[in-house]
Amino acid sequence: MSRTGHGRDAPGLFITFEGIEGSGKSTQIARLARRLEDAGVEVVCTREPGGTSLGRRLRAALLDPQGSTMDPLTEMLLYAADRAQHVCEVIRPGVERGAVVLSDRYLDATLAYQGYGRQLGTAVVLDIHTHPPLDLRPDRTELLDLDPETGVSRARRRNAELGVAETEGRFEDE
Repeated sequence: MSRTGHGRDAPGLFITFEGIEGSGKSTQIARLARRLEDAGVEVVCTREPGGTSLGRRLRAALLDPQGSTMDPLTEMLLYAADRAQHVCEVIRPGVERGAVVLSDRYLDATLAYQGYGRQLGTAVVLDIHTHPPLDLRPDRTELLDLDPETGVSRARRRNAELGVAETEGRFEDE
């Protein structure tokens, strides 16, 4: 079995983009998607949390400013639930039919934010991600590195322009 867990013959690719808020993940995903589509490749653009109907509801709960009192393990398990649904409903089907799936965040974000940031440790995060469907790994991960102050400033400006500062700003506030 390959790193992505979809077998060596699977024609599609799964590429994740990681980086702090405001680092340009969405911009780079959109640029790559356009180039691939221009070349005749099917592209699926998605994000975590929120890449499915269930995921959008989980995203609202996770990013709710009132959620700052959420237990770190509860938070990590909600991200894992979002990811499991995301893999089953969007990522794996896309790869299996030959698409290039581009995801704004995946497991590395959970390792960073919950494993390190919430001090759960990486072992608990990785342990739950050894079980299907969470054992799926990307073919490639692009890490966009940016000074945190610049990234947070960009993210806050974007959220204000889009009118979503109230619902999307929990992590920037922290």
